Amino acid sequence: MKQRFENFRSSLMDAIANKAREYAQANFDVAEYDGDNIVVVSSDVAHDYMPGYSDVTISAMGMRDVEPCNVALFIEFGTGVVYPDDHPEAEENDMIRGEYGAKYGRNEDGWTYIGNPGTNGTINKDGSVHTFGNPANMCMYRARETMRDEVVEEIQRRWREL
Repeated sequence: MKQRFENFRSSLMDAIANKAREYAQANFDVAEYDGDNIVVVSSDVAHDYMPGYSDVTISAMGMRDVEPCNVALFIEFGTGVVYPDDHPEAEENDMIRGEYGAKYGRNEDGWTYIGNPGTNGTINKDGSVHTFGNPANMCMYRARETMRDEVVEEIQRRWREL
């Protein structure tokens, strides 16, 4: 019986991690962002962290990120002071608009860069892109909130299958 429960727990945690990763990736794939949205979401389940406990980690990273410019953070928390600072976890994570990355987001007139205009960027005559940043897309936050709603359903479904 103990092995059966461990198998149940292990497969449940794997299913939750995979579903959360899929939700987060889908959110990033459609996020408003000026620039190259190069975010890849991964998941990991540590089954042997403590006996009887599993730890699910979902992470997102831009594939060509160079500090201090992390595309995943810009998309999650938003950039530019013209957008509302409405991510519920921005302050506790020190992601205050205009205070991270290269701090271009402080400028109410926006800023320019060379690259992909993305969702809302406009191409200037000289080929540079003007942006006001992007809203907080909350991809990871929304994936976690969705998973909270679905975890109970997943547990009940799998329990019936035991």
